[in-house]
Amino acid sequence: MKSAMYTLTLFIALFSFLLFSCENSAKVELEKYEELEKVKANNINVIEEFHKLLDVQDLEACMEYFLENNKGFMGSSDEPFTFNDMIPFIRMYYTSFQDYKHTIENIFATENHVVAQLLYTGTHSGTFMEIDSTGNSI
Repeated sequence: MKSAMYTLTLFIALFSFLLFSCENSAKVELEKYEELEKVKANNINVIEEFHKLLDVQDLEACMEYFLENNKGFMGSSDEPFTFNDMIPFIRMYYTSFQDYKHTIENIFATENHVVAQLLYTGTHSGTFMEIDSTGNSI
């Protein structure tokens, strides 16, 4: 009987220790998950805010989202560009398509990346790349 009580006490102590260890580990994992979700939500917010600023043509505020020497690539070009390099193209779109805007249809993020599916819409109301206004929607 003493042996059974000793074994039961030892089992309860060991079980309690393991339960506490698992609970603590789960709490740490939950905190890591919650922190990552905050980072992902912030990354998505950055993209959403940038496109809102772009659609009201606040290019000065848009520039704040880029590092001074940030380089990007577009299309099949091997030549890098900065946001300042893009400003003439951005203005061309907003001048040629007066109601030009971006709609984020799908967006998801990881810790270091954001992927967004954008829908661009507008009415061709001005000259675009030497093409006179057609009134057509894109």
